[in-house]
Amino acid sequence: MEEQRVDEKAEEKKTVKILSIDGGGIRGVIPAMILQRIEEMAGRPIVKLFDLISGTSTGGVMALLLTKPKPGSEGEPMYSPKEIVELYVEHGKEMFNRSLLYKILSINGWRRPKYPEQSVLATLQGYLDRSERAQLKDALTDVLITSYDIQQRHPFFFKKCDAEEKPYLNFYMSDAARGTSAAPTFFPTVKIKSVDGSASYYLIDGGLVANNPSNLAIAEAISHHGKYTYPFVVSLGTGSYEAPLHYRSARRWGFFGWAPRILDVMFDGVSGAVDTVCEEVVPALSPPDYYYRFQVPLSKGDDAMDNYDPDNIEVLQALTLKMMDEREEDLERLAKALMEPSPWANAERSRDRSFKRFTKTLEPGMGA
Repeated sequence: MEEQRVDEKAEEKKTVKILSIDGGGIRGVIPAMILQRIEEMAGRPIVKLFDLISGTSTGGVMALLLTKPKPGSEGEPMYSPKEIVELYVEHGKEMFNRSLLYKILSINGWRRPKYPEQSVLATLQGYLDRSERAQLKDALTDVLITSYDIQQRHPFFFKKCDAEEKPYLNFYMSDAARGTSAAPTFFPTVKIKSVDGSASYYLIDGGLVANNPSNLAIAEAISHHGKYTYPFVVSLGTGSYEAPLHYRSARRWGFFGWAPRILDVMFDGVSGAVDTVCEEVVPALSPPDYYYRFQVPLSKGDDAMDNYDPDNIEVLQALTLKMMDEREEDLERLAKALMEPSPWANAERSRDRSFKRFTKTLEPGMGA
C-alpha cells in the first residue's frame, strides 16, 4: 500500500514550461530577438516549446502574436519571432505617432496622453485582426497577460483558460493587446468589451501590476496543474537602465522632476524584485537549472520606451546580439532542455514545504 501511494504521488508530478516577457515598449525588440535565436536553435515554433506564455504590455502583445493561430492551419502560429522583430523595426514609428497639432494640444504629454490611441491601435489591429479576428480562447497555448482595471481597482488578467470557460472573460486578441499596453501618460485608458458584449472593463497597462510577470505565471501554473508542479521558467527582460539617478538632482525633484522618470524607475524596480524572488523560488520548487533570466544592460539614451529612432533600435539590437553571444552556452542548454522530455520523474523534492514558502511571496487577489 505504501509503495502504491508513492507511485500515485509521483504520477502527480509535472514540469510546466513557462515563458515570461517583461513590458518595455519599443524595447520589446530585445526579447523578440532572443526568442528568434531560441526558435532557430530548437527548430520548433516558440508556442510549441512552452505550456504557458505570460507577458506584460509589449510582452503581453508579443504573447498574443506568438499564440495567434494561422487560419486554415493545424495549430500553427501566424507569426514567428523574426516577424515580431520586424514589427518593432518597421512599425515602431507607427505605434508612437502623433501629429504636430496633437503634440501642441497635449503640451507634449502633460495635458493629455503623449500619444493618441489610434497610433498604436492601427498596428495592433493590423496584426492581430489580420485574416481573422482572433479571440483569446483560440490562443495556441495557455496565456496570462496582465492589466489593471481602474474602475474595480484591482489587477485584471487575460487568460485562455478563463476565456474558454467564461464568455464574459473572452476577448478579441487586439482588445487584450490594447488593455495590457495602455501605459499611463503614454496612451489613453481603454474600454474593452467581451466578445459576447456582456461585460466591459476599463484598463491600463499591466506594468502597474507586474512589469515582470514571472511570479504570477508560476502561481498560475501551480493553480492550474497542482502543487506538485515543477515550474521551468524562461524570463525575458526588455533592458535594464543601469545609469544612476544622481542624488543632488533627485533630492530636489517634485512632481515635474519625477513625472518623466517614475514609470521607468517603478518598472525596473518591480522587474528586478520579481527576478530576485524567482531566483530563490524556482530552485526551491523545481530541479536544478529550471530558471533562466535574460536581460540586457542599457546606457543613457537607449532606454526610452518610445524611442523608435532607427539608430536607437540598431543600438538595442547590437546590445542584444552581444548578450546572446556571451550567453551562447546558456541558450544552447535552454533550447536543448525545451526540446527534451522533462526529467521531473527523477526529482525528489519536499513539495509541501516549498509550496507553502512560495505562496507567502504572492500578492492577495491573484485570480482575475
